[in-house]
Amino acid sequence: MSFELHLDPAVLEARPTSSQNGPVVFNGSAEVPHVPPGLRVTVTLSSSCDWPSIVSPSTMVFSDANPQAFYVSVVVPPGTARGERAQLRVSGTAKAPLLPEMTDTAFANVTVAPYYGVRIEDAFTDGKAERGSTVVVTLNITNMCNFDLACHLELLDPPQGLSAGPTDTTTIAMFTYALVTIAIYVSDEAATGSSDVMVGVVYPEQARGAPECHATTKVVVVDARAQALSWGVTSALLIALIGGIALIIILRRKKSRRKADGRKEAL
Repeated sequence: MSFELHLDPAVLEARPTSSQNGPVVFNGSAEVPHVPPGLRVTVTLSSSCDWPSIVSPSTMVFSDANPQAFYVSVVVPPGTARGERAQLRVSGTAKAPLLPEMTDTAFANVTVAPYYGVRIEDAFTDGKAERGSTVVVTLNITNMCNFDLACHLELLDPPQGLSAGPTDTTTIAMFTYALVTIAIYVSDEAATGSSDVMVGVVYPEQARGAPECHATTKVVVVDARAQALSWGVTSALLIALIGGIALIIILRRKKSRRKADGRKEAL
């Protein structure tokens, strides 16, 4: 008589997030071949792993050679980094009256799959930009992935006249955030007024199915020449208005003096 334990599959990937567990379940089987007629064999199982695990059922009774199933759950806690690995060990003891105790052990492995969670928000800009200048946009990137994120910013389908090269690579630790800036050049072809500009976070994992992430910010383009002309016209009108008021005051004073002189002559 012998005693055997098996686990299937040999490796499972857990998928914990920043806030949720990543449970996995292994299928197991126990077998006691060649059980003598009329004999009852009691099998007791236990599991151990770096992460919480439980085996169910933990006790089985064999009266024949038919295998019996059990299941082992391993719970990977939230925030576990991708690529971490732990070995699952299931130990069993088979006992029967007047027979020596038998033991067996089965092994499997749990690995942590990558979890993707990137958020980008418009933080602030430095205001309006003239043609031929740049406007600096600052964005807040939050890394909710279970790995350090190496990324850069790019413009996605920018309006005509607005352009920017990829920013330098920034590494953001898992479950943290960083403020990243991108300088947008405003050419002479840019239309005046407010334009929506889409800025995307680019990182290598997107080539393996990670989702896209982008934010929309506003860039206001002003025409410096038109603005200067407008100020010039406004200034000229203001000067003319002030001159007109001054002339009216002078004329009123002269008129008042002539009336006063007329009254003196009459006396």
